[in-house]
Amino acid sequence: MKKGDILSVQFPFTNMQVLKRRPALVVAVEAPDVTVAFITSNLDASQPYDVLLQPTALNRLKQVSLVRVVKMATLDPGLIYGRIGELTATEQQQVDAGLRLVLQLF
Repeated sequence: MKKGDILSVQFPFTNMQVLKRRPALVVAVEAPDVTVAFITSNLDASQPYDVLLQPTALNRLKQVSLVRVVKMATLDPGLIYGRIGELTATEQQQVDAGLRLVLQLF
């Protein structure tokens, strides 16, 4: 597992009471934990720092999706079901730029 991988994970809701299985992007790995960003097909939630992903053979997403870089979680490996796909180098650069933009907001 590495930065840029798309995983199927149990992603926590903000209330930390509910988990939902969904795709997430690996943004950092510090064994054994993995920090991921939420991926959603809800395009209405788009922000300037989010990254739009088209479904490809490489990322194996089923529909057009957004990487929500402001919605991250650090997960125990037990919450990871497996690898779905990965980003291209260009998409990873866009995610990195989105992360830098978000960090400037705080």
